[in-house]
Amino acid sequence: MKDMQQLNRYNIVDSSSRVPKVLQFGGGNFLKAFVDWMVQRLNETCHYQGSVVLVKPTKGGDYTGLRSQDGLFHVVTSGFAKGQVINEVELVSCVDQIIQPYDNYDQFLQTAHLPELRIIVSNTTESGIIYEAAALSNSVPNSFPGKLCVWLKNRFDHFKGSPDSGCIILPCELIEENGSKLKEMVLLHARDWKFGDEFKQWIEVHHMFCNTLVDRIVPGRPDDQSLRQYQETVGYEDDQMVVGEPYHLWAIEGPAWIDDVFPLSKAGINAVITDDLAPYRLQKVRLLNGGHTSMVPIGLLMGIETVGEFVEDPVMGSFLKNTMHTEIIPSIKSISSEQLTDYMSDVLDRFKNPFVKHKLSSIALNSLSKFVVRILPSIEQYQKSEGKLPERLMLSFAALIKFYQGTFNGEDLPVKDDPDLVNILQDQWRKKDQGEINLFHLCENILSDKKLWGRNLNEINNLKIHLAGALEIIERGDLEEEIARLA
Repeated sequence: MKDMQQLNRYNIVDSSSRVPKVLQFGGGNFLKAFVDWMVQRLNETCHYQGSVVLVKPTKGGDYTGLRSQDGLFHVVTSGFAKGQVINEVELVSCVDQIIQPYDNYDQFLQTAHLPELRIIVSNTTESGIIYEAAALSNSVPNSFPGKLCVWLKNRFDHFKGSPDSGCIILPCELIEENGSKLKEMVLLHARDWKFGDEFKQWIEVHHMFCNTLVDRIVPGRPDDQSLRQYQETVGYEDDQMVVGEPYHLWAIEGPAWIDDVFPLSKAGINAVITDDLAPYRLQKVRLLNGGHTSMVPIGLLMGIETVGEFVEDPVMGSFLKNTMHTEIIPSIKSISSEQLTDYMSDVLDRFKNPFVKHKLSSIALNSLSKFVVRILPSIEQYQKSEGKLPERLMLSFAALIKFYQGTFNGEDLPVKDDPDLVNILQDQWRKKDQGEINLFHLCENILSDKKLWGRNLNEINNLKIHLAGALEIIERGDLEEEIARLA
């Protein structure tokens, strides 16, 4: 380590000629390994010649570590892709400017005058796209939509409302309709601050607030041992190094000409411009998130600790693949089976990633609400299309009910959820254990509770009968044999 050079622009001579093209709110690990990594790819493969202006969206801190490295950092891509192990390191040098608006508000506003800066991205967490009523002043607005609104007003004034000064806004926050909601917040501030009808018209006509879906697992900074090894490989001390999986998807709801301005697909990046984001969100929720949620209770009852351990086990891995291929995919009619099968293959590769230790106990957090969104629709749609309930998903449902009892084979289980919901389930298990109700009535009572599911699930034909049957298999100690049968 002592022989390594510091990572900065003095030690790495970068002769690239770039102009600011991307305004980025947020500098966390995800945006570094997602957007900045993509811009770097654009520069290297498409002569994009663009740089990123990085803005700190909150008051605390100023990205001191990244500043000390002049905005330079490495992205490590580690995992499986098409069955092959990928482990590569790339230098990202496109972040040329870092601004803390609470320290230098004028510098932040001046960037609105840059004519080629037309792409705006953000990841301010799900709580970032919120409306905070506030009086307009000479100081920086507290909320992200407020900051964006005053930045756009400065741009409007500087370019006198020119159509060519319009921007493409691509929020990466993990909320549905993120672009539409951000636009709504910006226009609310414009109304409050009396920015006028011409400014509102300029926003409405000449800007694209796109709904997006981002998908890439970014574990973050490598562990200390791996960090040292990667630093020895590149020959530089890099405290800002970040790890991401090979799989990535940026689905953007908007017109096709966005790819002319921001040509991600031409750089070999898995970016999709679409007029309907719903199918991409659906396949992610049902297969990626649903795959996770379906394996968690079964895995934890079987004493398995991580996603990788589950998938690499010959029987468990086959069980999961069959669940996805024969039960989840047939329940999705709005997307072609070919597209879903390709996506499933990518998901299974991601689950096998040897560089990410994804604990089932952490995925188990709030499993009841996750089940309602990720698994229940697959069960209902499968029954509707196939005329019967899906065996594997029903076994997972039964394992979930058993998991919430809190113990299994004398071992405590990592149940983490709303205490009131946990009490509902555990109270039913106590009644069953004390002989007050049988297994069928336990299922009937649990399924009827609208606090758990938002509605009475006994309305689903034969659900309580099949759930009780699957629970009986678990209760008599035949779970492993049943998994093997369905694998």
